[in-house]
This record gives sequence, structure tokens and C-alpha cells, in this order.
Amino acid sequence: MKNPKTLIIAVALSIGALLSSCSTSYMLPKSTEAHANVYGAYIELRLKRGNPVRDIQGELIAVDAQKLYLISTQYDSLYHIELEKEKVLKFRLYHFEPEYPVVSNVALSLLPISHGIIGVGTLTTNIIGMGVVNGQIKDRASSTSNEMELDEIGPFARFPQGMPPGLSFRSLKPIPKDYYKKKS
Repeated sequence: MKNPKTLIIAVALSIGALLSSCSTSYMLPKSTEAHANVYGAYIELRLKRGNPVRDIQGELIAVDAQKLYLISTQYDSLYHIELEKEKVLKFRLYHFEPEYPVVSNVALSLLPISHGIIGVGTLTTNIIGMGVVNGQIKDRASSTSNEMELDEIGPFARFPQGMPPGLSFRSLKPIPKDYYKKKS
């Protein structure tokens, strides 16, 4: 590439594509550990209009007939959330950490640099391809409100049969930030 601006743009897009493919939550087990996970699944909720907060994410603690119970550590604060099911517009429930193909993402991001001026076109094609592949990987590791009903997510909670009687919801602690890293 003779134009240094084009090279800088290509490298910036490559780094952006690489970083976007690697972002996952610390709250997710590896796919091989998901069946023995003692914590609840990670869930992202989009709430209906008219709620003070539009998006909530955190660990699914329990589900009953009317409510979802979550522990969220959004914004570096601890929140115990009891949320009526009727307020939820849609959700994505993560079963395990998506395992993105980091090596091929790096290779596909950097390879177009050697293509000269055609590299701008091949970089675009590679970024679109990586987006499709990474999207499929994310879909395999999660379920959405398009695939299952809110009433069906109970088995993925920390307490799959509902909140235990006599247990104080507010006394529950979140997943330790290094819990899954220690197990690897």
C-alpha cells in the first residue's frame, strides 16, 4: 500500500475486528465446564419502554411464576434485582463462553496488508466473513427470546427450582471475577 493513510485505516480496522471478536464476560464457563456450572447463566435483558433502565445484565439466580432474580455487577456496583417478567422485551442467555477463532481472526485481519491496493476490498470481505463466523459462534453459545420463552430459562439459574425458602436473596454474592480463570 503506497498511501500511509490507507495502511493506518486498514490496521485500525483489523485491530477493531480482532478486539470485537474477543470480548466476553468473566461470568461464563468454558463449554467443557458448562454442565457442572454451580453458578447461574449470564443473561442480558432488554426491557420494555417506560422502565427507568433499558438494559440489564448479570447472573440469573432464580425464576418463579412472576419474577426473575438477578445479581448484576454493572458499573462496578453490586445490584440484587427482582424483575417482573412482564417488563422484559427480549433476552439473550449465555450457556458458556463463546470460543472465537482468535488466530484466524488475526490472520484474516492482517493478511490484506500484503494485497496492495486490493487489500482494501479483501479486508472488507474478511471483516464481513469474521463477523458472520463470530456471530454463529455467539449464537451457538447462547439462546435468545426468539428461541425459547422466558418461562423456560429456570434450569439455567443458580437455583433452577426457584428461590429456596428462607434464603435471603440480598445475602447472595456474585460470581468471583477470577472464578473461571482459576479453573482453566
